[in-house]
Amino acid sequence: MPYTRMILPSGPNMHRLFLALVLALSLTRPARSVTHPLDALSSAEYWAVYDILNAAGHVPENTLFASVLLRPPVKSAVLAWKTGQPIPREADVVLLRGAQSFAARVDLAAKRVVRIDELKGQQAPFVTSELTGADEYIKKDPRILAAFAKRGLTDLRTITCVALPVAYRAVPEQATQRIGFGSCSQGHRVHHTWGRSIEGLSIQIDMAAKKVLKVIDTGAAPVPSGDTDFLETPETVRPHTTPLATVAPSGAGYRIEKGEVAWQNWLFRFRLDPRVGAVLNLVRYVDQGRPRSILYEGAVSELFVPYMDTARSEE
Repeated sequence: MPYTRMILPSGPNMHRLFLALVLALSLTRPARSVTHPLDALSSAEYWAVYDILNAAGHVPENTLFASVLLRPPVKSAVLAWKTGQPIPREADVVLLRGAQSFAARVDLAAKRVVRIDELKGQQAPFVTSELTGADEYIKKDPRILAAFAKRGLTDLRTITCVALPVAYRAVPEQATQRIGFGSCSQGHRVHHTWGRSIEGLSIQIDMAAKKVLKVIDTGAAPVPSGDTDFLETPETVRPHTTPLATVAPSGAGYRIEKGEVAWQNWLFRFRLDPRVGAVLNLVRYVDQGRPRSILYEGAVSELFVPYMDTARSEE
């Protein structure tokens, strides 16, 4: 279900304080058990998702979990729910199996798979192993090896290639293949290689088939040779620095009771969602002593920013 656009408290810096508070709460509070239908999935529930799908035969050896998210419960049921009542808990799961993607709905309370369907015309989110695993087959392609040699790069042990996922870019191959774009860097005598990019290469790959589809070489450019590491610095620490302490002599400016945050006149719950980040829900404002509903649930929308230059290798 789409997330409602939310309006943060007014004032020049109030929205920053509001989001900073949510981040601080997420970093400082200990892990806790599920106490509300809108709570984030717990570690135990993630394992339950795996066990339920595995017991049902849906997790063969080549299966990857691309996404496991709390399935939003019915709004009316959440608003009618009272402490002590059973907590409805379901998860939406996306599985990746080679070139196939599947969507599953898992009922955690009943410990069963409600349904599982192959995603036709859709694909699972990219997973880390796909991105880092592209190194091996990219560096075996003869077109890539020729491009490296033209740039004077022959020691493959110092070259790292990764797959970079892209949003929908109207690339025809995206309709039937799991398309990514390769990017390579040279890491001789450095640890951080992102500043040593091998430019002028456009590498289109099929991450499911693990092969290079297209290589366009627009011309060699010198690999940057500057220092890209931040682990050491020749500069000495400035002497006579004074201690810096952050204190709250009157205690925290907020309190948490049964998972609900109270901050000034605001009352809300929140969870950290793997897809959209911080999600606020049941946001209320105490107006003349009475909590007034402001927002059922909301999160900041994602942005797609094509910030790179117009060179073919930077698409």
